[in-house]
Amino acid sequence: MSGHFCDEHGVPFFKKGNMRGYAHKIDNTEQWCNEPKGASEESEPEHEGKPQHTPISKDEQIARHVWEKEAGLSVRMWKEHPETKPKFAWADAVIKHHYAEMLNILGIKSEDKE
Repeated sequence: MSGHFCDEHGVPFFKKGNMRGYAHKIDNTEQWCNEPKGASEESEPEHEGKPQHTPISKDEQIARHVWEKEAGLSVRMWKEHPETKPKFAWADAVIKHHYAEMLNILGIKSEDKE
């Protein structure tokens, strides 16, 4: 349950749209009950359009590091493998060609062309 609860009226506070703070309507009236500022321990920080950073556990950090390291080693290994080396060389050539075409379309001189 969120920390935004009105003990006086026994209902949860809510916040939608342009509301400045959490509140709820008082039953059978046109009046509102506003949550006192700082009353909730779980107050939500304002991010102003910035992406939220979700912390990850130390175990997940280690797992990601190991996976990224192994993936990099795997790619380098396959680039040098006799059976796959020509395919990587072809893919690199295609990428360079398309990059040069894109630069040409944008009117940017490619440093590879002489």
